[in-house]
Amino acid sequence: MCLVLTKLRILFSVGKTNRKGEVPNEVFTSIFTYRGGVERSPRLGFKGFTLAEVLITLAIIGVVAAMTIPTLIANYQQRSWDTASSVFNRRLGEALKIMNLDNKLTGHATTADFVDTLGNYIKIVKTCPSDKLTNCFVDEFNTADGAIDITELKEAKNLYSTDDYGTETIGVQFADGVSALIAYNPDATQDSNSNEVVKITGDRNSLGIKTDAISILYDVSGDKSPNSYGNGEDIRGLNISIKTGTDVLLLEGTYSWDDAIAECESRGMLLPELNVLKEVYNRREALKLPSEGRFYSKTEDAPYLIWTVHFDTGDQSTTDSSGWNSVVCVSSEFQ
Repeated sequence: MCLVLTKLRILFSVGKTNRKGEVPNEVFTSIFTYRGGVERSPRLGFKGFTLAEVLITLAIIGVVAAMTIPTLIANYQQRSWDTASSVFNRRLGEALKIMNLDNKLTGHATTADFVDTLGNYIKIVKTCPSDKLTNCFVDEFNTADGAIDITELKEAKNLYSTDDYGTETIGVQFADGVSALIAYNPDATQDSNSNEVVKITGDRNSLGIKTDAISILYDVSGDKSPNSYGNGEDIRGLNISIKTGTDVLLLEGTYSWDDAIAECESRGMLLPELNVLKEVYNRREALKLPSEGRFYSKTEDAPYLIWTVHFDTGDQSTTDSSGWNSVVCVSSEFQ
């Protein structure tokens, strides 16, 4: 190995041309052999490279490259994502700041209304309603908890489960190539005299935004891979707490009380107590539940006597637990 490195050092030190710009023949003679023997250069005074030495040198270069190039590429990609994220946060933050100064940050009933106004402050090239989010954002992205299908993020409560804004999610594509999902908070803070309503945080290499006006999940690489959220890669967000699935599930058919409890539990949900079932009834239109049928609660009035709610009138009454009635299951958060 030492011999190979020594010869490489000598090779590069003597790689000079003569006055005519030619490489002296004896340099090549000292490097390569062609007739089975090893020739000695009178000028250099050392034996040429053997095939084995050349192959060993190439192998060393290959190993070093294999060890370093992936790291260099990964570091470059990470810096690219960080830079794109900082630039986007700066532009979006400045747009929201000006909206606050213009008293345009609040007063919007829906996310669609907010996005329409936002387009006057930052260039938006395309918007997509909640039922066509895949026209503006990747169909699926990865998180530490598994893959997320964005068709499950149609409502603000799916994008930011910590605080349900009661609005829809809108897909947006910005002029700089960033794609995003946005949910608007109708109860957002607005104060044109305050610099704290919208605040740009961090340094130039890692800028962020603080505001309660929106939840936004954005992808700085468009539909290119890795489409990953939560580990500092290409998909990042503000006020994001993803929760897919539903809080209320209507079961098909009718069930006895015991079977109703078992069916809900098998889905990781609960049969609602009477007060919760009444809340479900009051929100039945928004939850797209039927406006008729008698539904079981989990509340007992006496052994084998169960409280129910009639979804056509809202009346409540008791029935035998062996009877067959309709069932809605609720999540533990809803309960």
